[in-house]
Amino acid sequence: MDLYFRKPTEAETGEFVSIARAMQIISCNLSQKLNSSKLGKAFNDLGFEKMRTKHSRGYRAIVRTAEEIKAYQVSVCINPPQCDDDAPF
Repeated sequence: MDLYFRKPTEAETGEFVSIARAMQIISCNLSQKLNSSKLGKAFNDLGFEKMRTKHSRGYRAIVRTAEEIKAYQVSVCINPPQCDDDAPF
């Protein structure tokens, strides 16, 4: 999720991203089916602001550009997230 979207800063307004659009953006690189409920939960868990229009629900987000995605991937490889030592694998 963080790979494709980020929360807008105080100075940014962000844009309305519907769950359907988010599914399209993410699923183009996946072979697995996505579940809209779980995708909405992921947005919620990451602290994105909920939004609702007359016809759809979504979140205020910034869609990352290809350059931002590449830079994010590099930063994660350089500074990997801390792993729990109790993880089964």
